[in-house]
Amino acid sequence: AAVEEAIRSGGLAPKKTKWIQHICRTLYEERGQTSLEYLRNESKEGVHEQLERFTGVGKKTVAIINLFDVGHPDMAVDTHVFRYAEQLGWVPSAKERAAHNAKAKFAKERWPVVTRDTAYAHLDALFPDKLKYSMHLILTDTEGGLPTTCTARDTLSFDGRTAFVNGLPVREAAREKGVSK
Repeated sequence: AAVEEAIRSGGLAPKKTKWIQHICRTLYEERGQTSLEYLRNESKEGVHEQLERFTGVGKKTVAIINLFDVGHPDMAVDTHVFRYAEQLGWVPSAKERAAHNAKAKFAKERWPVVTRDTAYAHLDALFPDKLKYSMHLILTDTEGGLPTTCTARDTLSFDGRTAFVNGLPVREAAREKGVSK
């Protein structure tokens, strides 16, 4: 009950509580303690391997742990980052993917369906390690910078110099939405 109450504000508390308890039991059985400190000695890939084996732990969660706790540069792709990546053309559109795959002679040359997980792999390879932390903060900012409202109707774009929301420069769009710096 204490775990569920502590994580309730994050959503899906009953389900996540079971996952967290399973992870703790497994770690205790394997290591004699429930600490994740051992992850600090793992590579970025090792942290992914150790944690993604658990139900409820995906690439985004592990990337956040790598980025903010373990100290490995990693590109966390949540729903918002995924949407921005699509809008900014950082991942192939369905049309680009279809055109590429139509020309592919072998299955291994085909591009996969673009999902948050394939976007993670693509963006993690695309962004230099030294930018991953900053990019995460920029793309998930809820105070300054990007507007705090995040509806599927808003469109983020970039012309090489200025970021736009629904065709307006970010600062102007933020003022219209009542976001002040």
